[in-house]
Amino acid sequence: TDVAELIAMAATRAPSGGNVQPWHIESTRDRLSLRLATECTTTMDVGYRGSAMALGAAAFNAKVAAAAHGLTGDLQWHRGDEGTPLYGIMQLSSGCSDPALAALYEPMLQRETNRAYGSPASIAPDIVDALTAAAQSEGARLSVLDTTSDIEAAAKIIAEADRIRYLTPTLHREMFSELRWPGDPDPDTGLDVTMLGLDPGDLVLLDILRRPEVMARLTDWNAGTALGDDAYKRLAGSAAVAVISVQGRRLTD
Repeated sequence: TDVAELIAMAATRAPSGGNVQPWHIESTRDRLSLRLATECTTTMDVGYRGSAMALGAAAFNAKVAAAAHGLTGDLQWHRGDEGTPLYGIMQLSSGCSDPALAALYEPMLQRETNRAYGSPASIAPDIVDALTAAAQSEGARLSVLDTTSDIEAAAKIIAEADRIRYLTPTLHREMFSELRWPGDPDPDTGLDVTMLGLDPGDLVLLDILRRPEVMARLTDWNAGTALGDDAYKRLAGSAAVAVISVQGRRLTD
C-alpha cells in the first residue's frame, strides 16, 4: 500500500452521522480529492451541514496521516453545484510536515464512538483548556456546559428531539435505515446494533420501536414521552456537554 492510499484510508475512518460516510475520496501520488456525496443525505442533514462536518473530519484525518508520513497537506475547500455542493482538494508535498499533527496519527486510528454511559465526575481544567485550544486552532469556538442545570436543560432538548424523530414517519424510516442487524448484507456502513451499548432487553425493545405501525399508534395517542428517556439519561449522567460553533452558514465554513 502506498502513502496516498494510506492517507485516503485514514480519511475514510472519520466519523459521520449514522456512519453513512457521505463522501467520495480519490487519491493520486500528490493529490487527494474529497467530494460530498449528496446521495447519502437525509432529512436530518439540513442543507448538507452534517455531511459537510463529516467531510471536514475526513479531511482532518487525511492531514494527520499526511503529516505522519512526512508530507504537508495543503487543503482548499470549494463550493460546487447541486451534484457536488462541497469539495476539497489537498495537494501533498514533501517536507515541512507538522509534528503536532503527526503525533495524532495513532490516536486517530484508534478513535471510536463509545456509547457506554458516562460519569458525572468533573473534567479536569487542563483537559477543558486543551479541548478549547484544539477548537480555536481550527477557527471554531468551544462552549462547555458543566453545571447540573445546563446539562439537564440540554438533555431535555435532545430527548424531545429524539421523540420527534421517532414519531415522524420520514425521520423514523431514515433513522432505522442506519442500523445494521446481525446478518445485514451491508455491514460496512451504518451502526451495528450490537455496538450501541444496549442490554438484551433494550435490543428487543429496539426491534419493536423500528415498526412504523407502533410509532403511528403512539402518534395517534399523542404519547411516546419515554422515547427520549435513553438520550436524557445518557446526557444527564454525563460530566459535560460540549458545543462547537463556527462563524458563517456556508458549507465551506
